[in-house]
Amino acid sequence: MGLHFRLAAVIWLVTAASAQARDIYVNNRLGDDRRGGVLPLPAGEGGGPCRSIAKALRIAGPGDRIVVANTGEPYRESITVQGPRHSGTDSFPLVIVGNGATLDGTTSLAEAVWEYAGNQTFRTRPIRKSFQMLFLDDRPAVRKLPADGQVPQLAPREWSSTDGWIYFRVDEGKLRTAIGG
Repeated sequence: MGLHFRLAAVIWLVTAASAQARDIYVNNRLGDDRRGGVLPLPAGEGGGPCRSIAKALRIAGPGDRIVVANTGEPYRESITVQGPRHSGTDSFPLVIVGNGATLDGTTSLAEAVWEYAGNQTFRTRPIRKSFQMLFLDDRPAVRKLPADGQVPQLAPREWSSTDGWIYFRVDEGKLRTAIGG
């Protein structure tokens, strides 16, 4: 009798654990991060996919499966997968199904508000301050590290980041074009 009871308890625990695992849907076109990601498409009040992978990761636990829709548009976000919640277990791993979607952590600064900082140099303060790399013509631009507390002294097409600002020096003779004149 004791063996049957233990076997039934193990089966109940496995069934209960797998019943808690769920699919969390993400769609960067139709999704909304106020939703819980319970459905692949929007339906009714509050039902439907999350907009960001980051939101799905915030609500995901071991054994869950995050299903990312390939909308043809890259997911422009930076994510971190770490810690016990995202590790899962051998029996109940956290799974992210990408479906061929692209995760792109870049943000364009073309529409950013740039201010003139002197000496052919402009600066902007990005909203998101994480790892930064400036690209020109799809190639990394030359980065110069400034002295502590100093405004960076840059050559044309060099950039720097200090005190939350990104500085960029335009090519000689391009000042008028750079400021929209």
